[in-house]
Amino acid sequence: MLRQKIKIDNNSVVFLFINGPHHTHHLILPALNFAQNYTQYQTVLISGSDNNTNIIKQTLHKMGNPKCKIIKLPKPLRYYIKNYRNKIIPPPFSQWKFIDKSIHYSKAIISTSHQTPEFLIKDRNHDQKLFYLYHGVGTRSYGFEDSLNEYDFIFVPGEYHYNRLQADLSINKNKLSIVGHPKFEWQDVMNNNIKSFFNNNNPTFYYNPHWDLSLSSYKKWSKRIIQYFLNNKQFNLIFAPHPLIKNYSSRNKINIDIETEKSNNIILDFYSNNTIDGSYLHAADVYIGDVSSMVTDFIIKKNRSCIFINSYEIDWRNDKSFNFWNCGKVINKLEEFDSAITSSLKQNKYVKSQQAYIKKMIHKVSISSSKLIADSIYKNLQK
Repeated sequence: MLRQKIKIDNNSVVFLFINGPHHTHHLILPALNFAQNYTQYQTVLISGSDNNTNIIKQTLHKMGNPKCKIIKLPKPLRYYIKNYRNKIIPPPFSQWKFIDKSIHYSKAIISTSHQTPEFLIKDRNHDQKLFYLYHGVGTRSYGFEDSLNEYDFIFVPGEYHYNRLQADLSINKNKLSIVGHPKFEWQDVMNNNIKSFFNNNNPTFYYNPHWDLSLSSYKKWSKRIIQYFLNNKQFNLIFAPHPLIKNYSSRNKINIDIETEKSNNIILDFYSNNTIDGSYLHAADVYIGDVSSMVTDFIIKKNRSCIFINSYEIDWRNDKSFNFWNCGKVINKLEEFDSAITSSLKQNKYVKSQQAYIKKMIHKVSISSSKLIADSIYKNLQK
C-alpha cells in the first residue's frame, strides 16, 4: 500500500534526494547546514530510496540532528520485486508522481539533477527559487547541458565551471556562485577513510569504468583487465564501475555476473557504499578510468598516478570535454596496459598537471563549502 503524501508548506525549502545515492553525498551537508542555521524556514528533505534515506539519517545523527522534515517516497510497485532487473534505485521521473503538488508552492527547491526543471515546468510557481548543485566535477559536455539555463541559481565547484557556463550557455554570472565541493567535506565529517581492503601490502589499483557505454571502457576492457590482475598477483585490483552500470545492466544487456576465480588480490563490487562514498578512492594507489569525473575526487587530497583508457580512440587532445585526461597516461590499446601499470608505480609524471587542474576545478574556501551554499540560499531568498 502506498504511503500517504505529506504536504509541503509555503515556508519550506526543499532539498531533493530522488536521484541515485551517488548524488546524496554532495547535497546532504548543505541541506543540514541550512536546517541548522535558518530555522525560520521549514527544511524538507525528500528521499527517493532506502539507500538515500540511510545516508541522510547517518549524516543527520553525526550533525547533531538539526530539525528538518524527511519525506521518504514509496517505491514504484515493481521495485518491491527482489533484485528487480538489477535496479539500485527508481528513476527520478517515476518518483515525481509521489511528491505532493504542494512542492510547487515552497520557497525554494535545491537539486543535483538536470531534469528537475523539466518536471517542474508545467506547474512551477514563479516566485519559487530553483537552485542547482553539481554532483560531480568533470569537463565533459554533459555537465553543461542547456537544461541548466532553467535554474535561477547554480552552485559551481570552481572557476572552470564558472567560466565555461558563461561561455557555452551564456549564463549570467549573477546566477553563479563558486562554493567548492561539499562531498569532500562530507567525507571528512563521516571519517570514512579506510586505509586498505586487502590483507597484503601490494599496490592497489582502482578501476572505475563509466556508465555511458558510448565512451566507457567497460564492455571492451573489463574482463581483460581482471584477467591481467589474476595473472599478476603482486598487484591488488578494486574493480568498481559506476553504480549505473548495474542499474542499467538489463536495459543495456550487460552481463554483470562476471565469472572469475576467487583471488585475494581482487575485489569486484558493482554497488556498495564503498563505491560511492570515497572509501575505495582513498585506499587506492593508482586510478584506472575512462570518462568519469571521479578522477577529481582521486587527486584532490594528494597527487597520485592515473591511467585513462581511450577505448574508442577519441581525438581528445583539442577537445575540452577530455581536459582531465591531461592528469595521467592515456592508453588506446590493451598492449599498452602492462607498461602503463609499471610506469605508474615508479613516478607520477603528471603532478604539475594535476595541481593545475585541481586549482581551476575546485575552489579552496576558507569556510565550509556546505555553509557557503546554505548562506547563499538564504541570501537569495531575501532578495
